[in-house]
Amino acid sequence: MSTDQRIVNRWIIVGGALLLQLCLGILYSWSVFVKPVQKLLGIKTASDVQLTFTIAVVFFALAMIPAGRLQDRYGPRIIGMIGAGLLGIAFLLTSFLSKDLGLPYVYLTYGVLGGIGMGFGYVTPIAACVKWFPDKRGLVTGLAVAGFGFSSVIFGRVAPTLIKTYGIKQTFTILGVVLLVAGLIGAGLLRNPPVGYKPAGWTPPTRVTASGAAARLEFDWRHMIRTNQFYLLFAMYALGASAGLLLISVASPFATKDLKIDAETAGWGVAAIGVFNGAGRILVGWISDALGRVQTMRLDFIVAAVAMLLLYPISKAGGFAAMVLMFGIVALTYGALLAMFPATTADFWGTKNLGINYSLVFLAWGVAGVIGPQAGARFLDIFGNYYTGFITAAVLAAIAFGLTFVTKKPTEKEMAAVAGVQPVTAR
Repeated sequence: MSTDQRIVNRWIIVGGALLLQLCLGILYSWSVFVKPVQKLLGIKTASDVQLTFTIAVVFFALAMIPAGRLQDRYGPRIIGMIGAGLLGIAFLLTSFLSKDLGLPYVYLTYGVLGGIGMGFGYVTPIAACVKWFPDKRGLVTGLAVAGFGFSSVIFGRVAPTLIKTYGIKQTFTILGVVLLVAGLIGAGLLRNPPVGYKPAGWTPPTRVTASGAAARLEFDWRHMIRTNQFYLLFAMYALGASAGLLLISVASPFATKDLKIDAETAGWGVAAIGVFNGAGRILVGWISDALGRVQTMRLDFIVAAVAMLLLYPISKAGGFAAMVLMFGIVALTYGALLAMFPATTADFWGTKNLGINYSLVFLAWGVAGVIGPQAGARFLDIFGNYYTGFITAAVLAAIAFGLTFVTKKPTEKEMAAVAGVQPVTAR
């Protein structure tokens, strides 16, 4: 019996997922690197440096497509280890940044290589955990990606201290080593359950096919992209995630520039984003198991829209404490999406091909990574503050809220009609 076929304590898989995601989530601490990189390279406009984050997000999302296919074929361990290795190397290479190499070098190392590493690593814990926990999809998906959200709690505080003590270049070196070692350990704990595995006492839900036979529906990506639900989920994900990604990308400079808070104190705001981001993934993932995915999304989007609309005036009037509160609310609603959308993908189209199916849905997150961060940076250059960007994100979240009213789980009849054949069933 192969390693991936042995029955293990399924919570060990969750532990590996958390550790790997904790490393990958350093992406959310990018805002603490913006000013030091800008100063070192002599870059005047924030949007030029901020583009690094956008590049990382785009390559993150794009890399998940081949990673998802490879994960479905070869399992989560080797693909996760490739992702962890690429991310650690990306940080080590970024430590060589200089004026001579310029900002394009950072785009290439942190943005392209780091983004690819994150994409390869990110899909593996989600797919593995959902397969081990078909009875608790929302909760375990939240747990699987919680490390990514909680990451900025650690790195949002540690990175500014390292930068102050050792400088930005040495900080990238230290973090690169940490990410490489910890990421490889986390990925090494991942594995798929044996074929046909189900938790004790749990009966898989079934649907009746057109032929009258009971089957668990398992659709590949070709069937999935021919359904209306795919495009509705894609749009809601892109619109809703834009708000959280905008805030994450500008949190530290927003606090220091608009609210006049020093960089180290602003790091606590970044840490607060990590706490609520991670907590939202677990809490709302669990709630969605009981309330329903689409209904929970509806509540999430409207709260996000209101919070983004009020973030600037409340933070401006109330100072640091008010800022932390508003950061927390936005981060919680954002983190919830990262738990609900993979679980919804599994609900709608099954778990057999979840790696590639969710990778395609996750492209919407890459779109959000362009919309949100670039809106914040560009509006800052034009208007001199982040308020217009926050209002734009609120409008996008409100549109996503509206789309929830026309989104529902595809029926057996709809899926069979779209595919043109009888649905593929799990054996």
